[in-house]
Amino acid sequence: MLSFIIKYAVAYTVIKDENCLLAIKSGWQLFLKNWLISLEMAFLLFVINFLVGLALILGLLVLAVPFVFLVIALSKLALVVNLWLFIVVAVALYIVVLVFVGSMLATFQIASWTSLFLELVSRGGTSKLTRLFNRE
Repeated sequence: MLSFIIKYAVAYTVIKDENCLLAIKSGWQLFLKNWLISLEMAFLLFVINFLVGLALILGLLVLAVPFVFLVIALSKLALVVNLWLFIVVAVALYIVVLVFVGSMLATFQIASWTSLFLELVSRGGTSKLTRLFNRE
């Protein structure tokens, strides 16, 4: 709950140029008015993060197969220096991929919360669950 209020308060401070105390109060009111939408957004972002993380792990495992074969071949040839150099390069490459994907996810999350904030402030919002169960 505090996380949502802080997200909205930061958005009020940056986008609406409110002072800190007024932004916290406005963030609290926006959260109270739209708590279900906030929970839906958090759940959706969690699922996206989980699926991207799973795809990243599977992708890195698939990419690791050629590296493992090369490490085995280099170790059989007793090329210890090349073996360690290869391992360091592979680990560095994996770290670069992790940082890149993580930064993309962080940017996506910030953009999503900002978009939701602008939507809620400008037009208000209705939860998907509310719309789903109020159909007649």
